[in-house]
Amino acid sequence: MAIYVINKELGETPLGCLRRIKLEKGIPDNVSATYAGRLDPAAEGKMMIITADDIKDKDSFLNKEKIYEVEYVFGFKTDTGDMLGVLEQFEEVPELDQEKLKQVLQELSGERQQRFHKFSSKVVSGKPLWQHARDGGDFNAEHLVNIFRIDVLENKIISAIDVYIRVLKVCGLTSGDFRQKDIIKSWDEIKTKNMVLPIIKIQTHVSSGTYMRVLGEEIGEKMGLPVCAYSINRKEFLP
Repeated sequence: MAIYVINKELGETPLGCLRRIKLEKGIPDNVSATYAGRLDPAAEGKMMIITADDIKDKDSFLNKEKIYEVEYVFGFKTDTGDMLGVLEQFEEVPELDQEKLKQVLQELSGERQQRFHKFSSKVVSGKPLWQHARDGGDFNAEHLVNIFRIDVLENKIISAIDVYIRVLKVCGLTSGDFRQKDIIKSWDEIKTKNMVLPIIKIQTHVSSGTYMRVLGEEIGEKMGLPVCAYSINRKEFLP
């Protein structure tokens, strides 16, 4: 059969994307197909679908380095680290200290340990971490990653209402039980806020398994500010 590098749409689950591609590409039901590397519903971009005999080499596809473009908005923190999450913290954020941001991005680059996000598919004690999180559990699992570079592409501002509209869009496009009603309710107060907040757009080259949502939270921890991924776009798989 074939290997397909396709575009996962905003709001799609990896499984939903796989089903769509099987229909679009005419992959018969009796042909095995899977994806190599997940993208969360609030993320979009390149995803790799592998079929038939190529599935035996899945690990080699999983281990590919990747290029992402990500927007992080300062002033919001959710339990998932992105727009498909319950709002946990909100504060007005003044203009960013660009020198401190530059220093933080340098500190976070290179080979190091990074925690798995508590709302991730990493299996611990027989259950994915997101299930533990929903059940009230909290596990601190880490793995080795390499962030080869982080480039800031843009610094701008965004209104609180535009962030709220993004939350509504992501929740509306995502099917299945992702707590959409609870998420929207937690953001309700934001629609009345007349303010603007800093948002940065970065491009980063990373090893397999590097979490963009966690990178945002790490930036926030080092900056002393709440941070949330506004958009995540996987642009490229590298050889």
